[in-house]
Amino acid sequence: MPSLPNHSNRRQWLQAMGATALGSSLALPTWAQGGYPSKPIRLIVPLPAGGPADAAARIQAQALEKVLKQPVIVDNKPGGSYVVGMNAMAAAPADGYTLMALNVSMCSTQVTLGKLNLLKSLVPVSRMAETPAILVGSGKGPYKTVADLVAYGKANPGRLSYGVGGAGSAEHLLSVYMEQQAGFSSTVVPYKGAIDGVTGLVQGDIHYQVVPLPLAVQFIPKGIMRPLAVFSEKRLKEFPDVPTMAEAGVPMSPFTYWTGLAAAADTPPDIVQTLFKAIHEVNANPEVNAKLAGIGASVSSSESPQAFVKEISGDLERMAAAVKAGNIQLVQ
Repeated sequence: MPSLPNHSNRRQWLQAMGATALGSSLALPTWAQGGYPSKPIRLIVPLPAGGPADAAARIQAQALEKVLKQPVIVDNKPGGSYVVGMNAMAAAPADGYTLMALNVSMCSTQVTLGKLNLLKSLVPVSRMAETPAILVGSGKGPYKTVADLVAYGKANPGRLSYGVGGAGSAEHLLSVYMEQQAGFSSTVVPYKGAIDGVTGLVQGDIHYQVVPLPLAVQFIPKGIMRPLAVFSEKRLKEFPDVPTMAEAGVPMSPFTYWTGLAAAADTPPDIVQTLFKAIHEVNANPEVNAKLAGIGASVSSSESPQAFVKEISGDLERMAAAVKAGNIQLVQ
């Protein structure tokens, strides 16, 4: 049995033992909590299950699980023009365990309805995926190029018509922006969805439409649609003969149907950075690339969280300008 220290050293011995015990008690909770993440993560998708944006979110959520080594549970919260999902996000702690799957249509909803404030309510982390947008005309229509369309539109203001998947949608604002840049005017015809617009295009009810790549790939080879231009920075491998809008003579900033990831406002920067790095690791995975390609999308990562904020700000500014130029007034 070890002997106790003598009286002269007893005070130093007690102080040392006390410090050791205190250090152990402080270290224990930190060890128990571990680093982020240490429990399952909820990913709110403010859309119904089954759509393209939901499919992309699920593909990347599954890959994030492997990188973060925690379950990533997709929670669909559709309704209220994204308000239902945003309210669920606002009710969660800013600890990185509840995330939001963003999409470009949330920007159009913000500028048209004013129900959202993405950059105030959320901390954008990074883009995750994107799908190109294509301008198409009827396969049997007279317009074979963007120049044909613009020339007719200038000579006949308001005679051209185009379909959109809902008034104030991203396609609506993009079409108004295109008109503004090209210097002609058309009449918008709102539909419930893009497929309904395709029906209108086939029946001759409208003259042109902006559609996502998967829809174009489905209908262009059948002659139902005629591709006029793509809104991407470069030509698409799927349609190498179709020019970009810039090549077609309309100076426009590139546009894609992007999806991204965001955390709640006030989420600690180190957690945001952990998520940012995880997304880049996911998007470097060939299997993820292949799965996204299967639904007509591709990986797309921001250079930094700050760069993603800048990208969203740019979309909001362009869409707000389109709302003003087109005198778009929506009440909901």
